[in-house]
Amino acid sequence: MSDQPDLFIGDTCLRKAIVDMLSILASTIPSEINEPIRAYVAGGAAAYLYTAQRMSSDLDVEFSKRLIIPPDLLVVYKDEQGEDRSLEFDRQYNSTFALMHEDYTKDAIMLKDANSDPRIQIFVLSPIDLAVSKLSRFNDNDKADIGALADAGLISSEALEQRSEEAIGGYIGNSDFLRCNIRDALKIIRAIEAPYSKNGNEQGSD
Repeated sequence: MSDQPDLFIGDTCLRKAIVDMLSILASTIPSEINEPIRAYVAGGAAAYLYTAQRMSSDLDVEFSKRLIIPPDLLVVYKDEQGEDRSLEFDRQYNSTFALMHEDYTKDAIMLKDANSDPRIQIFVLSPIDLAVSKLSRFNDNDKADIGALADAGLISSEALEQRSEEAIGGYIGNSDFLRCNIRDALKIIRAIEAPYSKNGNEQGSD
């Protein structure tokens, strides 16, 4: 797992809700399991932890061990504006349906939180692996999350191109649609990078 510095937005209400939900799950872990279970957060909730740009109402998470998930697992909370929100555990999430780099768990970043249950260690997909994971579905929310990660300076077009090509190397099936999605994602990121690149060139010409 990566020892990168804390890249996450501060203690948002959604972050607290994520920790609360995983703590609920931790309370169900059998006592004979004597080492922490690792939880890998993905999806829109992970993107929000990095950018605070788009609220997510469900939690996509993969565990290092099999867990029995309580039915209708839901956390109700208030957001920063005092509005009622809810976070639901997505029982349909499966990382095998997404394009994933082989090192995505190794490079995941730990979400250190004093209120988390020690029986579960919370990790979040690294920004670049999170972006890669969104290339399979690549709907409007996925495009928005990729753009937000780029706008925050957490991913670059060069890094996404390299990481996604490495991920496709282990992909089984027709990858033509993935390559189309990669091209479109690179356009999104390069459009965000362009003003910064232009300003850098202008400064360098002085």
